[in-house]
Amino acid sequence: MAEAVKCLGSIDPAKCRARVAKRYDVSITAARYEPVYHRAITADRRHHRSRATWNGPERLLLPASPAV
Repeated sequence: MAEAVKCLGSIDPAKCRARVAKRYDVSITAARYEPVYHRAITADRRHHRSRATWNGPERLLLPASPAV
């Protein structure tokens, strides 16, 4: 990183912005995040299901909250 800082003066701001705009376009960014969100949601569901008990196929009962 320290070596890269030495090159900052040689970066063309317009070319840099164009490259970032191309690589991180909204549709491209969304397409790349979608699988990440899907994995996170799937992992969260697996975590909750492993701690829960089923009461029929249509109802998932989570563990009761501790008494206050």
